[in-house]
Amino acid sequence: MSVLHRYVPVVRTPGAILPLFAVLASSAAIGMLDLALLFLARHLTGSLAVAGTVTGAFGIGNAVGLPVQGRLMDRRGPARVPAVAGPVCGAALLVLAVGMPRGVAAGPLIVLAFLAGLTLPATTAGTRTLLRELIADPGLRPAAYAVLGVLFQLGYLVGPVVVSGLLVAVGPRAAVCGAGLLATGSGLFAAGEVAGGMHRQAGLIATGLAADHEAAAAGGEVGEIDGAAAAAGMAEDDVGVAGVGAGVGGGIAGGGADQAHQGDRGGTV
Repeated sequence: MSVLHRYVPVVRTPGAILPLFAVLASSAAIGMLDLALLFLARHLTGSLAVAGTVTGAFGIGNAVGLPVQGRLMDRRGPARVPAVAGPVCGAALLVLAVGMPRGVAAGPLIVLAFLAGLTLPATTAGTRTLLRELIADPGLRPAAYAVLGVLFQLGYLVGPVVVSGLLVAVGPRAAVCGAGLLATGSGLFAAGEVAGGMHRQAGLIATGLAADHEAAAAGGEVGEIDGAAAAAGMAEDDVGVAGVGAGVGGGIAGGGADQAHQGDRGGTV
């Protein structure tokens, strides 16, 4: 129980639950699509070799797309990339599932499968960035990354089980459509929460800057008051010095007048 308590604050962090579920949905889609594409291609072409090639094209596209999306996230931000990649991946899978008739050539299937793998949303990278922004305590971040890894592996394990049931119940076309919905939803959810986290972070920064500006303005006003008081004090000092100087000058002048008067009296005597 004490081990689980380490992960409770991560789940309760505002804004963290939806992107974590997006990671779960994305990894479940990966686990589903391997089998779903294999059975769909086999159903459409009747060739197990073509089916294996289509599944391999999806895997290669996913291997290429992950670093490409990561690079784009560095340049464009972690919110825009999954927002675009998710719908594109879903559209490619939808065309594969609904738009391809039986007896279709292998080429279009391979291209669409590669495109779906290329644009499968890299929600794990965006969520990792979001968790770093949401969780201010550095000691809690390893637990957050552990939750992220566990959810990814859980989705990857659950995906084949889910798609197996769909293949038996409704067939490969519906299974591919279901995986496409998961992929699209994971991208949109992740993009929305990352953007929300960035807006929250920007709001906190703006609030801090406004507070600093107000503090600086207050400090400036205090400085002006202190400067005025200092100037007033200096003026009072100048007046005091002038008064002392005037008194000393008056004393010296009075003494000189007395000496002159005494001199005149002596001259008369």
